[in-house]
Amino acid sequence: MTYLLASQGGTNKLAYLLPQDFKRLFGVKRPTFDAMVEVMQQHDQLKKKPSGDPKLTLEDQVLVALQYWREYRTYFHIAQDWEVSESTICRTVHKVETVLIRSGRRSCWKKVTASREGA
Repeated sequence: MTYLLASQGGTNKLAYLLPQDFKRLFGVKRPTFDAMVEVMQQHDQLKKKPSGDPKLTLEDQVLVALQYWREYRTYFHIAQDWEVSESTICRTVHKVETVLIRSGRRSCWKKVTASREGA
């Protein structure tokens, strides 16, 4: 079975990955990724006032955070890949970390806390 990922870097290029390749690339299994996106969607629905159009979809935001935790690349380098500013990547990673940890869903936040302990 292959998986269809969210668009990356503002392009419509779609990538298909086998389950083992998804885990290898992002450090989590696809069901864990889906749970993370679900938590982000729930958080987004609770916001009192909607913000403008985000530069990254919720799926892309989770992928950015996973990429940062997995590869220990700088915000600058990730920003170049996703064609957004460095500050957007910084805010995104911190937002995803905070939302996932506060969610109380262990499958979502254990990846975050493991990456913090290793740093």
